[in-house]
Amino acid sequence: MIKITITAPTRKLLDMFCRLATAYRDARAVTRIHAIRLLAEGHSVPEVASLLSVAEQSVRNWVQEFLLKGAESLLSLRPPGRPGRLSKSQKQELLRLLKEGPLASGYHSACWDSVMIADLAWRKFQVRYHPHHICRLLAHLGWSYQKARFLSDHLDPSTRDRWLQETWPQIIQRAREEKATILFGDECGFAQWGSLFYTWAPKGEQPCVPTTGIRKRHKLFGAFHPFTGQLFTQGVSGKFTSESYIEFLRYLLDRVGGRIILIQDGAPYHTAKLVKEFLAQQQGRLSVYQLPAYSPDFNPIEQVWKKVKKDATHLRYFPLFADLVASVQDTVTRLEQTPAALLSLVKRYCPALLPA
Repeated sequence: MIKITITAPTRKLLDMFCRLATAYRDARAVTRIHAIRLLAEGHSVPEVASLLSVAEQSVRNWVQEFLLKGAESLLSLRPPGRPGRLSKSQKQELLRLLKEGPLASGYHSACWDSVMIADLAWRKFQVRYHPHHICRLLAHLGWSYQKARFLSDHLDPSTRDRWLQETWPQIIQRAREEKATILFGDECGFAQWGSLFYTWAPKGEQPCVPTTGIRKRHKLFGAFHPFTGQLFTQGVSGKFTSESYIEFLRYLLDRVGGRIILIQDGAPYHTAKLVKEFLAQQQGRLSVYQLPAYSPDFNPIEQVWKKVKKDATHLRYFPLFADLVASVQDTVTRLEQTPAALLSLVKRYCPALLPA
């Protein structure tokens, strides 16, 4: 049985080390210090190991180090595991090169993969990494393997910021004063030939989805309330036109009581002369605001359309156009009955639109 007696100066030193280890979140050092304290209080090695959920041999090793080297041996002088191959400054330089993109480093592709990054580490720092370890290294540095997205070169950041910081708060304030309903409007087409998406499948067996190849779409106008989750949709036969858009606006006026503030993008049939004339006749009930150009991320109904496609058309086969229409309409009807689920999409993808 191991018995330890700790002098008052050593006890004070252990207390100081414990505070330091706690401040630096060194859980291993805190555990070792507690082990020595418990042994000094008369607990046996098995009891200490059980209380701290560690192996008995670990407790004996800590005691041996403590007796030979003193209290300093209880602190973690270096992180566990094999030392990193790249220094801290080299890792930062590697991240800088990765942010510049593969083309800037002389590669032909614009997409980084683990093999290219391993080659870059060897070329720049003469450090060899297996491609699999590159993935772990980048994950440790806060990077992940992601799908890129398009960003229009026509974007005007100042206009977008001004709309979000000035126009949007004005819309909310106006809606409160006039007791108006805020709706984000848009339209979407759903292809009969279906749509592909990620899914789980056995390795080496890529999922295959039959398709008719018929180039036909079911089209919907939609409007979404970002604070209540209400969704209003209307099917369209033929193309999206100013006439069909006016019919949808009439549909909204019939379904929604009181004043409506509609936020829309700059599609030609949204701003056509015929539509402007109709809006002029509805000034008492319907007001329209334009989104900044190339800003679909400011329109929460875009996330609703993605949800509809995921549930209604992804990896689905529609031999008949009526099958497509039924699937889309069934999904829309279900979503209209679950506003809380739609609101979660706004919270996740458009948090800047939520009221303070």
